[in-house]
Amino acid sequence: MWTRHRQPPDLVPQICAWFGECGFELVWLSEKDQGYGVGAHRFAGSPDPLPAGVRMFTFVR
Repeated sequence: MWTRHRQPPDLVPQICAWFGECGFELVWLSEKDQGYGVGAHRFAGSPDPLPAGVRMFTFVR
């Protein structure tokens, strides 16, 4: 899930293309006349295993 404004340059179509190039399928995209872009993509490929002991991200309070 991601968000982006629709003001020039409107990169929402390019963002969708970038996700597509990386193996993601579009699940939902907000209407252009909303003034902002919200998109949801789902990874459709085979995930690479995460090496043991590697952390993807950390939550910070």
